[in-house]
Amino acid sequence: MNANTELTAFWAPFLLLHLGWPDTITAYALEDNELWLRHFLGLAVQTGMAIYVFILAWTGSHLSILYLYMFFAGLIKYGERTWVLRKASIETIRESVADEGINFSEFSQSTYGDRDEYYGLFVAYRLVRVYFRPRILNVKVPSLSGNILGLASTSSEKLFKFMELVHGSTCDNLYTKSPLLYTRCGLSLRVITFFLTSSVLVLFPAVVIHDKHKFSNTDVTITYILLLGAIILELYSAVLILSSDRFLVWLIEHKKFSTMKALECLVGRASTQKRWSNNMSQFSLLSFIMKEKPLPCPNILKHLRLDKKLEKQGYAVDMEIPKNLKTLIGLYLRKKKQHSQIGPTNSIPVDPVGLNFTEELEKSILAWHVATDIRHELDGEAIKQHGYYNY
Repeated sequence: MNANTELTAFWAPFLLLHLGWPDTITAYALEDNELWLRHFLGLAVQTGMAIYVFILAWTGSHLSILYLYMFFAGLIKYGERTWVLRKASIETIRESVADEGINFSEFSQSTYGDRDEYYGLFVAYRLVRVYFRPRILNVKVPSLSGNILGLASTSSEKLFKFMELVHGSTCDNLYTKSPLLYTRCGLSLRVITFFLTSSVLVLFPAVVIHDKHKFSNTDVTITYILLLGAIILELYSAVLILSSDRFLVWLIEHKKFSTMKALECLVGRASTQKRWSNNMSQFSLLSFIMKEKPLPCPNILKHLRLDKKLEKQGYAVDMEIPKNLKTLIGLYLRKKKQHSQIGPTNSIPVDPVGLNFTEELEKSILAWHVATDIRHELDGEAIKQHGYYNY
C-alpha cells in the first residue's frame, strides 16, 4: 500500500475522537438524552467504519500500531458521550442516585466561616440530587429548606447566587459529561485517552523521520495539526475539570481546604465566576395586541418558514434583572418563611393566592398576565421612585 494512503487512513480514528467532543456539550436538548440508543447506533456504525479502514490499511508498520492507539482513544471518547447520554436520561438519573440520607449537619456553614459560597455550592449539589429522586425517603424537608433559606437570611444576592449554583449543577448533569468525569471510571478513562494521544504525538515524528521520503509534506502537516488539536483539547478538558463546581464539591466533601485555596490562586473564587447573563426575556401580551410590529419582506420570510419564529422574537425583549427586584423577591421569601412552617411529613403549605381560579390553566395564565400588566402600570411611578411594588 502507498505510504500516503496509509497516512490518510490514519486520520480515520480522529473522527471518533472528535465526535466525542466537547465535554461541555453532550446534549443540545433533553430529547437527545432520551434518544441515547440512536447515538449508540451512530457509535457502532462509526466504529465499524474505522475498523474497516484499519483492516484495509493494515501493513504491520509502526504507523499501523499508532493507528491502534488513536482508535482506542477515539473509541473511549465517543463511547463516553454515548454513555453520558444514557446516564442523563431522567429515569436513569433517578435510579442511580443513592438512597442514603443527606447529612447537612456535618458540613455546616460554620465550617467555612465567611466562605459561605462553598457551603452554598455544597447544598446546591445536594439539592439537585434530591430533585432527581422520585421519592424523598430519607431527607427531611424542614432541614433542607432551613439550609436553603438560611443562605438568603442576610442577603437576597446570596439567594440568587445559590440558585445559579443549583441551575448550573442541574445543567451539568443533563447536558455535559459531568456524570462520568467525576467518577473513578471517568477519570481513569481520561488518563488513558491522554496517555494514548500523547504517546502518538511523541512517536509519530520518529515514524516520519524513519520513512521521510515516503510521506507527503502536506499529509504530514495535517496529521500534526490533528494530533496537536487533540492534545490541546485534552489539556483544556483537564483545566475545565479542575475549575468546575463539581470538583469543588468533591473537595468540600473530602475537606481538602488547602487544595481549594490553591485553586483560588489559579482560577479565582467560586463566588466571582459568572454563571449566567443576568438577563431574562419579557413578553407583554397587551403590547403584542395593541402595537403591531410588521416584519420586513414578509412574503420571503413566510416562504422560508421563518416568519413565525422572527415574529415571536420581535415581541420579546431581553431585560437585565435589577438588584431591587432580587431584593424584593428575597424579602417576600423571608416573610413567607416567618409566617409559615413546613410540616414534618414533607408537606409544604400551599399559598391560597390563585386557588380561586377554577378555569383551565391557559385562562389562569392569561388572567395573571393581564393583571400583572395592569398592576405594573398602576405602580409605575412607585417603581421608578422607590424600586418596589406596593403589594
